[in-house]
Amino acid sequence: MNTPRLGVFAKLVMTLSLLGFALLFSNCSPPLLMGPGSSNGVPFLVVVNGISENLSFMDSPGGQLYESAVPTGQAPNQIYRKGSDVYVVNSLSNSILKYDIDGFSILNEFSTGNGTNPFKMVIADDRIYVSAYLTHQLLIFNLSGGLLENIDLAVLEEGGKTFYPFPQGIATWGDYVFIACMYSEENSAAKTMDPGRVAVYSIPDQNITGYIEASAQNTSAVNIDGDVLYVISSGAYDPDSDGYDESGKIETL
Repeated sequence: MNTPRLGVFAKLVMTLSLLGFALLFSNCSPPLLMGPGSSNGVPFLVVVNGISENLSFMDSPGGQLYESAVPTGQAPNQIYRKGSDVYVVNSLSNSILKYDIDGFSILNEFSTGNGTNPFKMVIADDRIYVSAYLTHQLLIFNLSGGLLENIDLAVLEEGGKTFYPFPQGIATWGDYVFIACMYSEENSAAKTMDPGRVAVYSIPDQNITGYIEASAQNTSAVNIDGDVLYVISSGAYDPDSDGYDESGKIETL
């Protein structure tokens, strides 16, 4: 696979921390159609409450809000829909919950492994791909939650130091899965190095086929819009100074 070149699209002037909110359902046309609304029991909007660790629902645009309606695991970090199933990634309880979209009863819960700290997930080719933040891995499960493979992401050696990947955002595009990785020295997320990278996993080859180098630190998210891949890096971070600086970027591929 040829490594694509990244072009700078925009510069982030601040980092937004969106704890406890995910827009899941809307009445938009396909492929953004996530649910027809409350007429058949499917909520219009689902909100993930990261601190109280539950889900809230809105039955229609501007309608009734049902707060703390359904429990999640510890530190829910993502909500994801595939067909009639809804998944919630729970970072601190190292688990993924699967709900039925009609009534949000729990269909399944499976562990991602102790200490993995699952960050995000995506489904492609009847497999669940999960970024494991603290074990520096891409985890692959079948739809029943059985572990198929755990793939170690590349560790970098530079200047006599070891830099570890902390995978975060994940997205699929065609036959590939893209994993956004922050790199940090001495196996600690406290300080980041420049640059971040995006790991490229080939579904047909069932392996990591390369890495795309970003031009900013803390590469934390990837997003697909049509035939464009957006790579998002929030910039340098140092807890001993003022935290994040203004070096973050959004790049397009």
